[in-house]
Amino acid sequence: MIDDLSLSKNVQFYELNKALTVKSIEDTFKEISKDRVGNYLKNSYLVRKKYTTATGNKVIYSIVSYKIEAEPSFLFGTTVKEQKYAYLLLIECGVVA
Repeated sequence: MIDDLSLSKNVQFYELNKALTVKSIEDTFKEISKDRVGNYLKNSYLVRKKYTTATGNKVIYSIVSYKIEAEPSFLFGTTVKEQKYAYLLLIECGVVA
């Protein structure tokens, strides 16, 4: 999945006060995907996987991807639903990978 991902410009950077734990990542993934439709996408629930970038940097990433149904953003108060796909990708840099 990670090799097929095309990242958009919607990115946020954070400096952590303490390291992420497997439990904190899993809890976050479960919370943000609680309204998903069906199962997680194939091979898209990965926690703390080691990865070496094309430039040789070592990072750890976690990703979740799932389908949701929601009213289109240009409508309000209707019963019209569209299916979308959502994901969260966490990349930890500067950690021992």
